[in-house]
Amino acid sequence: MKNANENPGGAAPGCFAAQIDAAACSLCEVCARRCPKGALRRAVEGTVTAIYFAAERCDGCAGAPRCQKLCPEAAIRVSPSAQAASEEILLVQGEMQRCSKCGTLFAPVRRIEAAAKKGAASADLFHDICPLCRREDLVVRLIDDQRQAPGEEAEFRSGRDLMRKAGARSGRKTEPPKPPIV
Repeated sequence: MKNANENPGGAAPGCFAAQIDAAACSLCEVCARRCPKGALRRAVEGTVTAIYFAAERCDGCAGAPRCQKLCPEAAIRVSPSAQAASEEILLVQGEMQRCSKCGTLFAPVRRIEAAAKKGAASADLFHDICPLCRREDLVVRLIDDQRQAPGEEAEFRSGRDLMRKAGARSGRKTEPPKPPIV
């Protein structure tokens, strides 16, 4: 019985090449994160993110390349090759978006543009604010909305107050757990 990686399509055993359609790729990094052999990897250098391919690590996933199957844009192709490249190959690169609030680099600009093109509901919130600042903004908006509820002021309590109230209802004293002594 032949191994799927033995000479597929007349190529040398275990030799594969990867190509990315740079115009279609959003740099979502699904291919790099899900590659079982680590043949694809993401690297951030300064304000640029890139995806590299190491042919010597690629086994073609037994004829069904996982990266190719999972790519939401169908931008990557893995195919048998007559010769494996000896060095990592740069497949695609793009600029990272900087958060307008805290200055952190948080996502490839291409990914943000792809989300906006697909009409993602979060595209308005996502385009220039990192997830941490976005979460903070959403919590502030929620608190402001609750405070502006007609006829009542929002009530905010600490976790300790809520636990005491729960304990009073059950008839037993409930204290928050104490941190372990190390």
